[in-house]
Amino acid sequence: MTTVLITLLLAGGLRAAAQDDAALRRLAGESAQLRGLHGAALAAGLRDDPRAVTGRELEVLRRLARAPGVASVVYLDGRGRVRWTEAPELVAVTLGDYGRATGAELRAASEAMASTSPVVRRVPETPVYEAAVPILEGRSTVAVLDLWLRRDGLRSLLAEQAPPAPPGGEDHARQARQSYLAGMAHFEKGDYEKALQEWERARELDPEDRDVAAGLARVRQLLGRSPRAGDAIPLQAGSAFDRSPERAEDQRAAQQHYLAGVIFYQKGDYARARDEWSRALRIDPDNVDAAAGLARMERLVTPDAAKTCVDLYQARRYDDAAAACAACLDQDPASAACAATRRLMEGRVP
Repeated sequence: MTTVLITLLLAGGLRAAAQDDAALRRLAGESAQLRGLHGAALAAGLRDDPRAVTGRELEVLRRLARAPGVASVVYLDGRGRVRWTEAPELVAVTLGDYGRATGAELRAASEAMASTSPVVRRVPETPVYEAAVPILEGRSTVAVLDLWLRRDGLRSLLAEQAPPAPPGGEDHARQARQSYLAGMAHFEKGDYEKALQEWERARELDPEDRDVAAGLARVRQLLGRSPRAGDAIPLQAGSAFDRSPERAEDQRAAQQHYLAGVIFYQKGDYARARDEWSRALRIDPDNVDAAAGLARMERLVTPDAAKTCVDLYQARRYDDAAAACAACLDQDPASAACAATRRLMEGRVP
């Protein structure tokens, strides 16, 4: 039985690793496409004014920052200084100073400064990825565009600008999916008429696509039009198709609190991580990332919190052990076992 269990655990771990590798490869490819779409405009802006971000760059950067799956955007010049980010006080600081100020270590960005190909890394213990895209002038890297994003963060943005598939060049299902993604991009921007056009085209190509049916039901509801046969029942507010301006703003605000919680968690400030994730869920109760973060914290707080802390330390799961010890000491500040284990991890015991 033990052998079977170990085999299953190993198989599960290998599948998860393979899925993550596939996500990294796909994001690297999408990052290269993103550079193809916007690299020329960014490079031209750098030429126009090497000292400050220009209007043509700003248009691209703000558009990326507003994308639903993108948590943050940091744009670095060739010297490794922040040329633009949404926090004005961090513009013009070095990459190292940015990391010290935010607690977000931009490892992919550091690698991309010496590369001509996009670099993608998984942010540890989170579903967030860092994609660093070198901006080229000839064969030289003159800037780096660094994005923290979800696995599907670039999908809609790229689908919006993808050229239509040539007639007969792909099967109907693939063309339908392309139209669905293009419609989703329009939907997220609030352009419901264009979303309706794309999804009606997708319905003609693939009448069985449930995502298309749900999208058509929701967009017709928003446009005040009667549903048609085959449309799905309109989804409730808070679903993937609830993209009113107010809802979109709530989702983005919640995602920012989630990302802040990730940074605090990585720094070992578990109380503030819990606070940020709780705020994210108050703003957007459907934020699955924040819910997962809180669930992770709760799993570490058990009735026998001291044993959990020690067991995790002995298993060399140091990040989890640190969180468990912090939670243990929150519950019982006098716990000698938790305090001693935390001192061991901090290197205070000779």
